[in-house]
Amino acid sequence: MVDVESLTVSLTKNGYLKIADVVAAFPRHEVLEHLRGARPGVNLVASQVANILCADPRNDMPPSCWDGIRQHDRATIRAFTFLAILFSHHRLIEAFRNAGRGAPEGTIFRDDFSEKEYTNLQFAMAEVEMCGYARGTDQVRYDMRPVTDHLRDVGALVGELFRAKLLRCGWRDPDEFPIAADLPLVEECVNQRFHEVLGLNEAEFTRWIAGRPRRPR
Repeated sequence: MVDVESLTVSLTKNGYLKIADVVAAFPRHEVLEHLRGARPGVNLVASQVANILCADPRNDMPPSCWDGIRQHDRATIRAFTFLAILFSHHRLIEAFRNAGRGAPEGTIFRDDFSEKEYTNLQFAMAEVEMCGYARGTDQVRYDMRPVTDHLRDVGALVGELFRAKLLRCGWRDPDEFPIAADLPLVEECVNQRFHEVLGLNEAEFTRWIAGRPRRPR
């Protein structure tokens, strides 16, 4: 059984996108060793970062998609990291799925989060160009397109990230477990309505994470 509600991470720790700076600077097998003091202003909690990056608890190794994404520019790495954060907590997945209702634009409300959660989320969204940042707002209107546009050409890496997230939910890859009843990766992502979170239709989402670049919108 695939249980997306098993995805949780602290939403009150600030500096989400500082993870992207560490990812850009170090290969995946070194990332968790450089969360404090190795980069200016970066002091992160290892357990939170390991969760977001889907590190293997047996060896603290994040999946290979993190080495793949660090070959790209800063904006792409930050967008990819934001996606990893977004899909690290079932409440964020649900909030964006409900806010956009399948469209790339939507509204996130302060009342759906604690004060610290909302502030951190809004700041992270502003850092990846999804919205502006203003203190004391009760809601924030966002546009997911800057994130998905930066990731247009790395859909296969996004697919690898989603695979790692689903494995944490109890999903078994039928390519590895042929007798399992679980759906293939792309079908399971659609079944969980991941495409709606990102404001993509089913066809473009399927094409994208299968490794075929999306056409600009």
